[in-house]
Amino acid sequence: GFNVIKKPGEKINKKSVIRNLKWWLKTDYAYWGYELQYDIKNAKIIVEEYIEGELEEYKFLCFEGEPKMFWIRSSENSRLTRNYFDMHRKPLNIEFGNVPLKKSLHEIEETEFKELVDIVRKLSQGFKMVRVDTFVIGNKFYIGELTFNTGSGFDTWRPKEQEEWLGRLIKIHNE
Repeated sequence: GFNVIKKPGEKINKKSVIRNLKWWLKTDYAYWGYELQYDIKNAKIIVEEYIEGELEEYKFLCFEGEPKMFWIRSSENSRLTRNYFDMHRKPLNIEFGNVPLKKSLHEIEETEFKELVDIVRKLSQGFKMVRVDTFVIGNKFYIGELTFNTGSGFDTWRPKEQEEWLGRLIKIHNE
């Protein structure tokens, strides 16, 4: 929610945007969202180009540099959906949070998927666990973020076995 989206040719209220940016820079999201890696001393304003097109986000859960599962997050008419897959692109019968599944999906080609997974592997190296969020628009890949707290660490996976499986993938110490 700490975003200003301005489409090409669209007018914005500069005073309102500046007021929001100043407030956001003072907001200590580390404690507001219970994610200590977002400490306020790291606060920045980032300006990015507006990208048009049908947007689907591919979110990969990675452990020790290896993606173990992913989901496709879509939004149509302001309605968020998610669908979950193993790394062979087979659907998983799981849920996370309160987001419904989407009936039909646009999926990228196998060669593009392999290329995307290679990028995700490189980005996730050196982390015990990280989620790598990517966007696929047309035949281009964009990196959204690397994060360590899916659902701020509060949402639960269903069935419970899925949550337990993911928990076993995190290696706290070297064996």
